[in-house]
Amino acid sequence: MGKRARVVAWAATVALACAASACALFSDLDGLSGSEERADAAPPEAPLDGAALRDAGGGASDAASDAPTGCRFITADFCADFDEPATDADVPFGFTSAVTTPNGSLVRSTETAASGPGSLLAAIDPSDAGENLAFLVHDFGEARQLVTALEVDVALFVPTYAAQTVNVVNVLVGNANSGAADASFVLSVGQDETGSARATLLEVYEAPDGGRSGTVTGLQTIPKAGAWSRLRFELAMSPPRLTLTVDGAVAVNKVPTALPPRRDVVIALGVGGQDDDVVSVARQIRHDDVVVRLR
Repeated sequence: MGKRARVVAWAATVALACAASACALFSDLDGLSGSEERADAAPPEAPLDGAALRDAGGGASDAASDAPTGCRFITADFCADFDEPATDADVPFGFTSAVTTPNGSLVRSTETAASGPGSLLAAIDPSDAGENLAFLVHDFGEARQLVTALEVDVALFVPTYAAQTVNVVNVLVGNANSGAADASFVLSVGQDETGSARATLLEVYEAPDGGRSGTVTGLQTIPKAGAWSRLRFELAMSPPRLTLTVDGAVAVNKVPTALPPRRDVVIALGVGGQDDDVVSVARQIRHDDVVVRLR
């Protein structure tokens, strides 16, 4: 597994960062709680085969599917709307790779979508393995290493805010070569210690010597439960500024903890366990209308 895939997988699980000696690196763990109340859980879906990449048929899309959105209306450096079946399992839906553990699966579903007819359904089944994840990864390559700003738009469907936190979106800027710096920005959803819905943005900076440091920031506005939300992640390199909006409301607005000198870009969408080795219940997250613009 190359460095990019390793970093994406690590940021998806955060298993190494939360080893006993490393968790102290992360500050502001309480963050800011979102004010939105939890919605009831969505109806359970049929179980999925692990490590599968296939079509999953279903009922009609929701009302948002009638909106004139989708890649045919978009000009961008990358766009994926999951409206057509994947034609190449090695390059699924235009992404450069898929990273899954044996209990993870990535499927196209037509049960619900932000813009019909399809969306990505990422799932992990219960497991006591050390890593639990299912992510689609897109690597923009070294040709875009001088990126000065980037925007990532994605529609996200969180069925319910369960007790176990999972990571759902990862944006990596850095260098593909070993011994080089990179930074990851990871969106996670779950519950806080009181059982209230919580979404956080984890920033991780990996130095050339392999040392890691970072912070966790609680979103001031969190994605809806049981409905589609539209997220926009904006990162400016100079002057540095990180902004995340949820349905148009500012959820994070801050100076990034650190940025590397070279800025290759990798994005990952899916679902991954965070600081627990055991996934006690199945988790499913949906993504749609992924749009990335680089400058």
